[in-house]
Amino acid sequence: MDERPRTIFANAIRARTTAAELVLDFGIFLPKSEEEAKAGIPDDFSFDIQVIMNIAQLEALSASLQTMVSAIASGKAASAPDARKTQ
Repeated sequence: MDERPRTIFANAIRARTTAAELVLDFGIFLPKSEEEAKAGIPDDFSFDIQVIMNIAQLEALSASLQTMVSAIASGKAASAPDARKTQ
C-alpha cells in the first residue's frame, strides 16, 4: 500500500456541521468567462473530497494549525509539527 496520501488541488471549501461533527468539502471553483457569465452560464463548483471530523479531531487540527501559523510567522516553519499525528 502506498504510504503517501493522495494530493489534490482545492481552491474552494464548503463547511457545515452536524450535532457532533464538522464536515469540510474541498474542491475546485472555475469561474466562467465574461461571455459565458453574460449568457447566464453559472460558475463551476466541483467538490471532490469530504472530510468529517469529530470535536477531538477538530481541536487537534486547530492546535496544529495555530502552531504552524506561528512557526511560519516567526520564520521557523520547518519546525512545525506534523498535523497527521492527531487522533
